[in-house]
Amino acid sequence: MSNLHTVNIPALPEGYLSFDYQRGSRALIGQWKARVVLSEAPKLGESWSVGSLMVGGVITEAVEQGSTAYGESVWDIGGNDAGFKLMQSPPLPHQIKASDLGGVIKEVVEA
Repeated sequence: MSNLHTVNIPALPEGYLSFDYQRGSRALIGQWKARVVLSEAPKLGESWSVGSLMVGGVITEAVEQGSTAYGESVWDIGGNDAGFKLMQSPPLPHQIKASDLGGVIKEVVEA
């Protein structure tokens, strides 16, 4: 039996040539990569969202790949999804009310 699931997603927003998002079933943080057409350079550390596919990510890498016929730059960018915020400011132990593992995980994710 396979654990692979097919998910139907909306089309990529305008300006995206490709988008790849990966998150393990037990991972709190996912990684993403995109090839996009931009009129200006992306900034490392900047927040990045992709329509309803991923919200609140952060750019950790950006490499210019060339330009379009219209003079816009093609960039390969990537980073982490909103789970990265848990690395910066996880809830403190005294803030967690649950006593069972599932409840603790739920509180950490909701934070």
